[in-house]
Amino acid sequence: MMRFEHNKLIKEMKLKVEKELRENEEQFRSIVENSIDGIGLVDEQGVIVEWNHGMEKTMSLKRYQVLEQYIWDIHDKLFTILNLEKEFYKSIRAEMLQLLKTGYRNNSEGLLRECSITYPDQTHKVIQRMAFPIRTRKGYKVGIITRDVSALKAAELKLKKRERLLAASAEVTRKIHTGPDFKVAAEEALEVLGKAVQVDRVRIFEIITPPRDTKIIKLRFQWNSDFAMKINFNINLSNLTYKDFMLKMWEGLLLRGRTASEHISALPSKVQNYLEQQGTRAILLVPIHINDTLWGFISFHDCHSERHWTNSEKSTLETVASSISSSLAIKRQNIELSKVNKIKSEFLTNTSHELRTPLASIRAYTEILRDISLGALNDVQQECVKEIENGVEVLVGEVETLLELSRIENGNIVLNREWISVEKQLNEVVSSMYPLFERKDVTLKLSIGFVPHLSLDPGAFRRIINNLLTNALKFTPAESIVTIKAKWVNNEIIFSVIDAGPGIDPRERESVFKKFYRAPQKSALSVGGTGLGLALCKELVEMHGGRIWVDNAPNGGSVFYFTIPYINKK
Repeated sequence: MMRFEHNKLIKEMKLKVEKELRENEEQFRSIVENSIDGIGLVDEQGVIVEWNHGMEKTMSLKRYQVLEQYIWDIHDKLFTILNLEKEFYKSIRAEMLQLLKTGYRNNSEGLLRECSITYPDQTHKVIQRMAFPIRTRKGYKVGIITRDVSALKAAELKLKKRERLLAASAEVTRKIHTGPDFKVAAEEALEVLGKAVQVDRVRIFEIITPPRDTKIIKLRFQWNSDFAMKINFNINLSNLTYKDFMLKMWEGLLLRGRTASEHISALPSKVQNYLEQQGTRAILLVPIHINDTLWGFISFHDCHSERHWTNSEKSTLETVASSISSSLAIKRQNIELSKVNKIKSEFLTNTSHELRTPLASIRAYTEILRDISLGALNDVQQECVKEIENGVEVLVGEVETLLELSRIENGNIVLNREWISVEKQLNEVVSSMYPLFERKDVTLKLSIGFVPHLSLDPGAFRRIINNLLTNALKFTPAESIVTIKAKWVNNEIIFSVIDAGPGIDPRERESVFKKFYRAPQKSALSVGGTGLGLALCKELVEMHGGRIWVDNAPNGGSVFYFTIPYINKK
């Protein structure tokens, strides 16, 4: 009885296990059949024993065509049907043989492979294939999984293209904003842009309306690929008639800040003929607006195919066009400023020269008035003549400063360097200016450490010191001290002029060296001057390779510093 019960229990367990195995097998079969990935299985003899629906789709062979067939024969069929690359075909055959024989799986060689496949209906896909060994008592079976990664690869390609365009956009912006020569920078930028967008030609056109004339489209900058350079055409691109080239639909889009793109075959015959002569098969126009006005456009030409321009490409290129438009606006503004600056320089130069003659006359007449042989002057008259002479000297100094700044701006001044004694030069300047300081009851002190001889322009150096001392005297009250110092530090000589004036607001320290600048302090309002002396100092110091700056003195007042580099005399 017990034996019977035991056998019954074993039978029930066996039936239960078999049922579970059938259910698991059915589940596995369902998973295999419904998988979007291709799943295949090759037994120890190289015979295909599994080939699901996914394999049918990716490999273009039905299940009944491959089951019980040798994998080598199927490889040959696939090579023909799918136009497999020869190297890919060879590698999967060798790999399959190695796996069946040894189960060896060398990851460094990579059993995950990709291949571009062309199906009989001429559709193209990218397929990933992975093969892996399955150990059995008889040897090794090989599992095969295939997957269509065409959409993934297309997305990756789109992302890379976007990244390439964004990088090109940044490079274009850098070039056109920092390039010293705008024409060269613009053409280099167009080359970067053309290669990133993968077109054959990029051009920038300006739309011009001459007075009482027909509106034209003028070519300003261009870049051509090597392929485009080989295309010969006899078309004058310098001045295109606006009405012949600019279609109404393009004009409307560009005016609204939108891009315009067309396949050449869709254009009117006249425009189509014009573009076909240049080898263009697809064109994209991107507007350039300056101050909300359509200045012109960038044209991108594809000479290889009737290309479809993506929204991503269009939006990126619109950003690039915006950057180019801002650079063109800056360039236009700089040209206008340059014209104004030239007129200003010419006016100042001419005015300075015109002032020299009457000032010379006034100076000569004051000397005549002091001539005793013509009659002595009383005290009041002598004081008046003295004021006239002082005023003339101030005006002569300002005129000379104006002329010198104009010469520097126009590049008409060259330093005449000599090896000089700094101490001697400073003593001479102090001696010449001592009467001015004495007249205002301001003490002028000179403090010099050991300073070597320097290579500099003596006249320019004296001018720097003179202007700084004059500036210090203007703002220093009576019974105060102005000190000039010089010391050798590392490879430069540092000069400083310390006054006892009201000091300078830290926010104004850079501005004091600008031309025509006047300090907005109350104490400065009553002081005369054109604001050119410190500007000239800055120009002359920098011509010597030095620096100039200002700080407030610890006990009140300002300290003006400047440096002259020390060069060994050889």
